[in-house]
Amino acid sequence: MAAAGTDTDLVARVRALGPLVREHAPRTEQERRVVPEVAAALTEAGVHRMNVPRRYGGYQSRPRTQVDAIAAIAESCGSTAFKTVIQAGCSYIAALFPDEAQDEIFTGPDVKVGGTLIPDATAVRTAAATSSTAPPASPPAATTRTGIC
Repeated sequence: MAAAGTDTDLVARVRALGPLVREHAPRTEQERRVVPEVAAALTEAGVHRMNVPRRYGGYQSRPRTQVDAIAAIAESCGSTAFKTVIQAGCSYIAALFPDEAQDEIFTGPDVKVGGTLIPDATAVRTAAATSSTAPPASPPAATTRTGIC
């Protein structure tokens, strides 16, 4: 089954994967990664399209849809849901980058974006207002992976 073009029934597609995700949950824990069978099924269901901009074939889903889809995964395997929310969050952040960067990251609707976010800013109260200062920034490190995180 190829992922549908919209997220209209995404939550239902994810719920249908519950038995598969649940069956592989012990192996996911043991191997400390989402097993390939589950990763492929999530991709087929369109889970990784939730925060991919529509112009790249993604769903650009509403937050409610995302919460419901991830909660449905969590009912079967918390680790798989955790990995999914991390990838959804990283896709969201990547969708905020300039268009040129997005063109490099979103090479297809099912791209899996991984990364970390380590805020390193300090709020400083001044007479006029509160401002935020941050250390010199290094270039954003965005990577795309087509394999399993």
